[in-house]
Amino acid sequence: MLSNIMIQKIKTLPCILSIKEVAMFFDINYLTVYRLVYKKEIKAYQDDEKNWCINRWDLATFVSKSCNL
Repeated sequence: MLSNIMIQKIKTLPCILSIKEVAMFFDINYLTVYRLVYKKEIKAYQDDEKNWCINRWDLATFVSKSCNL
């Protein structure tokens, strides 16, 4: 279960995030986020330009399953 503070922080994010934006949000290295995408722990897709995109809703789902925030 996410705290109200974390829910509010996630709501302020854009609807679609890049790997680097997710890394900046969590203050971690972008390679860590890429690894999570590669292991399919975070749901992501590639756009027409082959950039990885993560939906805000999928990020919230990952956080609620994986973190105690």
